[in-house]
Amino acid sequence: MKTFVAFFGMAGVLSFLLSCSPEIETQRFSYTETQCADPFMTNGNSTSDFRDAFILFMEAEQQVAVTVITSSRSMVENVCQACTCPKDDARVVVFDANVEDRELLLSLGCVEQ
Repeated sequence: MKTFVAFFGMAGVLSFLLSCSPEIETQRFSYTETQCADPFMTNGNSTSDFRDAFILFMEAEQQVAVTVITSSRSMVENVCQACTCPKDDARVVVFDANVEDRELLLSLGCVEQ
């Protein structure tokens, strides 16, 4: 009986402590590929390579935790390799990040959604 009471007592304390953790406010952003001006290198030409390079850059170099919602590419088959690429021929990453990182993300070329 003592074990039963101790178990539920500990469970109650644990649930109380977890409910006290602060909620992190996030905001949705997007980043559109620029090819020549991206602040990171992509090891490959697929959308998933671009997404992975973006996440690594944000988390390792900028210390910004991102949760990728989607990464996509336009319907155009060939990705433009020039600085003047039209935006409909570029890969895009849509992600959530901490609202406190807003200014940094905007300075890196991200756009609020």
